[in-house]
Amino acid sequence: MMFRKVIFGPWPIALASSAIRSMQFCLSYAAHHAETLTMNTNICLPVMDQFWSSGTVTVVVDNETSFDHFTATVNDLIECGRAVVGLDSEWRPGDNPTALLQLATTKTVFLLDLISLHWQQWDPVLSTLFRASLVKVGFGWNGDLERLHKSFPKAACFQQMAPVADLSRVCLAGVRKGLSALVQAVLGLPLDKSAQASDWAQRPLSSVQVMYAAADAACLLALWDALPQHAFGRSLFSMSINSSGKACAVANTVPQRKLTTTQMVQNALHSYSLTGWEVADHTISSQAMSSAVLEP
Repeated sequence: MMFRKVIFGPWPIALASSAIRSMQFCLSYAAHHAETLTMNTNICLPVMDQFWSSGTVTVVVDNETSFDHFTATVNDLIECGRAVVGLDSEWRPGDNPTALLQLATTKTVFLLDLISLHWQQWDPVLSTLFRASLVKVGFGWNGDLERLHKSFPKAACFQQMAPVADLSRVCLAGVRKGLSALVQAVLGLPLDKSAQASDWAQRPLSSVQVMYAAADAACLLALWDALPQHAFGRSLFSMSINSSGKACAVANTVPQRKLTTTQMVQNALHSYSLTGWEVADHTISSQAMSSAVLEP
């Protein structure tokens, strides 16, 4: 059954369309912005206007000014206590050290340049962040953490972190594995992964790399908000590096989260046992959404 608008009490399905559209992702970016990119100055660009209507920006953290901004934001997030951040990292293909760490908030996506900045500068800030109670959302994050630890073995921040939500453990019926496929199924648009195997050790980063890195981290927050809450039943973990350099995960208890408008509409749909719903001109099966489970 397909429809565009059905009202359950005060909640119209049109709200779902508006909420999902605000989270939809588009990696392409206006070409004239690319001309403004330089690695010698702080990059502060609007990013993914179709993803967050609030005007999320990307900041490359590669100097004292941008690092101070990054530190202040991390401190604010920790003080808030209930924040959620998206995490990702990039490295040059092969057995090479991690070159970039991405941290996405609802307002800013930070690209922490691990090459330009000395590890002793960012280690204390990341150590505090990774042990704070706010949720860190990643995708296959155990592999990222292992490479980060191998790249910077003296950095205490990559020894352990919690709580971590690993979205690679979320399965939707009929959806193939991978972040791009999950974004396509839930948010309606795929990720462009063409820059994944590029040279992340080169400086300056290209505009395509900057946009790609920001997108990979930012989409995790949209997924966190859009997926049904019960899909995270066992997805929060404490992660630590063992003596062999492998990331070990121990399940945590899931904290209660305030439902977004999108989730309230989704819950209404699920409770009425609807077979499908249409948002932003993209059909998503409510059966597939409600069947989101976690791999053991």
